[in-house]
Amino acid sequence: MSYILNKLITYCLFFLLSGMIFFFGCKSTYFNFETRNMAFMYNPGATTIHPDYSIYHPNDSVSLLFFSVKINELLFNTQHKDFLNKARIQIHYRLLNAEGKNELLDSTTVSYFIQRNSKQDKFVTYIPFRTEKLQKYTLEIMMMDYFRHRANQTFVTFNKSMQNAPQNFFLVNAKTKSPCFTNIVNASDEIKIKYERKQTDVLYCKLYKKNFPMPLPPYSGKRIEPEEFLPDTSWTISYNDSTVLTFPEEGLYFIQADTSLNDGMTLLNFGLHFPQMKKAEEMMLPVRFLTSNKKYKELLAKENMKLALDEFWLNATGNIARSKELIRIFYSRIHMANIFFTSYTQGWKTDRGMIYSIFGPPPTMYKSENMERWIYGDRTNLPALQFTFEKIENPYSDNDYILQRNDNYKTIWFQAIDVWRNGRVFSIGN
Repeated sequence: MSYILNKLITYCLFFLLSGMIFFFGCKSTYFNFETRNMAFMYNPGATTIHPDYSIYHPNDSVSLLFFSVKINELLFNTQHKDFLNKARIQIHYRLLNAEGKNELLDSTTVSYFIQRNSKQDKFVTYIPFRTEKLQKYTLEIMMMDYFRHRANQTFVTFNKSMQNAPQNFFLVNAKTKSPCFTNIVNASDEIKIKYERKQTDVLYCKLYKKNFPMPLPPYSGKRIEPEEFLPDTSWTISYNDSTVLTFPEEGLYFIQADTSLNDGMTLLNFGLHFPQMKKAEEMMLPVRFLTSNKKYKELLAKENMKLALDEFWLNATGNIARSKELIRIFYSRIHMANIFFTSYTQGWKTDRGMIYSIFGPPPTMYKSENMERWIYGDRTNLPALQFTFEKIENPYSDNDYILQRNDNYKTIWFQAIDVWRNGRVFSIGN
């Protein structure tokens, strides 16, 4: 870890002195994401490469974009002698002011040649860029597999006005020595932590074990109240460069350097296999979307949960092969929901996760700073089905959205559930 951080600090100093990256070069350019279909963000099949990103703020004037890409997802050149057994990736980012209009502040393109190496399964590095202390930013990132001519695009929003921002903490896997690209942990993880924003010899940790309820159906008229967060336990951690964190219990770990502030870093332990579901007891939980309350209680009362789960899907299809296909589609959606929508609770238990699991990835999605609008159906032939999700601010997650519920969803919801119960995957118009 010390090698990574020393290299990081040296790189930052060089970056600041050299001025190789020009900051605030095009303040007259703006981008309107609200009119642009961004459904590709929630469709893993839209690209062949799936990089991971994280951001770290070592000080008030610089931020670092860390990224990781799997070696086996890249195309290696096997013909040109100068690039033999090398892959090439190109990273292009645009830094936008997320306050109000999406004003372009900075843009940069960097290329990397990657040598095939059987000992490494990922390519990991970082790019420094300048940021100001009291700003909220959106970073639009495009990674392209140069030889395959396929790209992946994503957006990361971060708020540098937060004194206790999660990006102020730099996390490294103590076993692999690699930066962490997710806030998902499990009991076997050992994480080293770096905090440079101010001098401190102690960090504060709270553990929340609350099992959050299922989301209400989209037609529900019940008022959604903000979840109450009360820690089950709290403690202090003696902090230094060699501090190692472990997470023996499942739940939400909230870490702060200053308890007088609301913000901090959230780490989530939802079990060894998360974001996947492998145990029958886990796989039974989202079946609640597809059953009545009475039927679900009957399933939970079964002594053999795996047998009960198999029986549920077989009864829906009447055919083992079709059951396997239905199970594959349903739980792949649950898996993707956990990847895309996990906030303070599992992604499948969020409003977006519920809609994604039943209706699938949205064919059309428009996104603004505080809203997402999902549209299903071909507007030219059928009335479009639209779901609007409003972003909710809370100190535990920057990925919390609530569905604008409406009684008009009742008919289409029950139609969708009925299709699933009869052994078919629902889609608009079937």
